[in-house]
Amino acid sequence: MREESGRPFLPPPARLSGDAVTRYLDQWILAIDDLTDRAHGIHQALRQGRDVTDMLPAETPYPLPLELAQAIGATIAPDLS
Repeated sequence: MREESGRPFLPPPARLSGDAVTRYLDQWILAIDDLTDRAHGIHQALRQGRDVTDMLPAETPYPLPLELAQAIGATIAPDLS
């Protein structure tokens, strides 16, 4: 992939430098799990036409201020409190 500038697209971690690299590696990454078998199982189930809802991880809405959610077109989750 390339950015509009023609430069190769790099994910945000590849653009970090200095202290941010240390924080990213030591503080921001909590775990790395190999999900290959899970992904293969989901793929196989989809190819068989099965419902994979229960195979997917639960999603937790990320709380955003209303103004920001509207500005970026995010779905606004109902207040569950």
